[in-house]
Amino acid sequence: MEVLKSDRQTRTVGHLAGQPGRIGNLSVFYSHGALELRAAFNHQGQALRAVVPDIAWQDLYWAPRHQVDLQASYRLQPGLTLLAQVQNLTGERLTSTVGAAGTLLKDSHSIPTVYWLGLRYTPAH
Repeated sequence: MEVLKSDRQTRTVGHLAGQPGRIGNLSVFYSHGALELRAAFNHQGQALRAVVPDIAWQDLYWAPRHQVDLQASYRLQPGLTLLAQVQNLTGERLTSTVGAAGTLLKDSHSIPTVYWLGLRYTPAH
């Protein structure tokens, strides 16, 4: 991506804003009778978050991160399902970095592990 500086010169940035250099997803599931289990793994590589046109070392990045999510469901009866879900099982943080290569820590925020439990009702047609 070409970035226009205040002196009308340009500099090249290796990524588009918001797009990680690498993304990977893996999902596995098991289903037997009324029971269904799912696990998902998501990995995102470093992503450019914001560009400071005249000061390259102040460009802001999202650090690489990965997350594991789990989901289980059990059909209690036709049309009624018990659901349980865990998001961010390992409690991965969201970290911002700065620097020409995005190697200096700017800040880091905790992303809590979230648990859901519920019932889903689907009326018959």
